[in-house]
Amino acid sequence: MARGARAVSDEHGRFEIAHVQPGTWYLVVQKGQFRRVTSISVRAGQTLALRPELTTLPSVHDPGRGM
Repeated sequence: MARGARAVSDEHGRFEIAHVQPGTWYLVVQKGQFRRVTSISVRAGQTLALRPELTTLPSVHDPGRGM
């Protein structure tokens, strides 16, 4: 995966980013001015199913926590 890879979710909020290189990445979920930034660790050959709280936009402004 190239740096800055992007995905758009479907009508159910599902998305996939394939061929991610092992390492630590930042997952950025954004709609308009609302944003959540989460550090994600990927191991070789791993498939991740992210918990909903990692991809749900925040209801409060908390930049110290990436929200």
